[in-house]
Amino acid sequence: MAYFALFVEVDQRMHPRDRICEFLGGDAGLADVALTALRDTAFRDDLPEADETISFHAESRHHFLAYPVLASLDLLQAESPSRLDELSGEQKRKILSVRYCVADTLRQDATSECHDRWLQQDPDLVLDMLYRCAVDALKVGDSNPPGLYDLDRFNTQVDRSYDIRVRLLRAFPVRAPSTQLPLLDRLLGQVVRFPDRVALSAVIAKKLKAKSATDAQKVLCLRRRSIERRFVSSLVAAMRGAGI
Repeated sequence: MAYFALFVEVDQRMHPRDRICEFLGGDAGLADVALTALRDTAFRDDLPEADETISFHAESRHHFLAYPVLASLDLLQAESPSRLDELSGEQKRKILSVRYCVADTLRQDATSECHDRWLQQDPDLVLDMLYRCAVDALKVGDSNPPGLYDLDRFNTQVDRSYDIRVRLLRAFPVRAPSTQLPLLDRLLGQVVRFPDRVALSAVIAKKLKAKSATDAQKVLCLRRRSIERRFVSSLVAAMRGAGI
């Protein structure tokens, strides 16, 4: 799409409006009409359902309105961010599924401000959609599920981020392909840094008991459990040394 400079022949250094104008043969009036249509895309009543977007992602496809939705968020955030608050919860869910399943894949940060605005206003809605997108991709063998890029950059919602990672670990397929093992190790490593390790210990214990779990997955869990125990032992020793 010309707006995001996704065509080979489009100059990425140009402003989105100029790229669209050039794509439309230099017709500035037509470019303005196109931008108006893009800006209003978020309010269309025919946006794809979240489940449809998630299913498309599993098939390496996307809805024809996906990029217009992302362009709409970018334009609204830049020109009239308050209009983003007029969207209903259901509309936001549809848009967030596109944000995770399409924008995250392409590392497009143009919609991050809008995403973070909604995260601050309604973290439950945003993080629920993030989990839905990530866990569905995880179950079909995706080694880089959508949403994790945003999860990693959150400076707030630390406890909720921990909960999502634990839930993803619980849902992690015991017969996961080897391409997903780095993701498993990454999630385990992120969760082990949190003070509350009860949930992590339970997840690791369950995976180690699973007869169908691969040896490679069990080795990762054993290694992380060993690291966790050494960390706790060191912490206890330090506390005793400090007289706590």
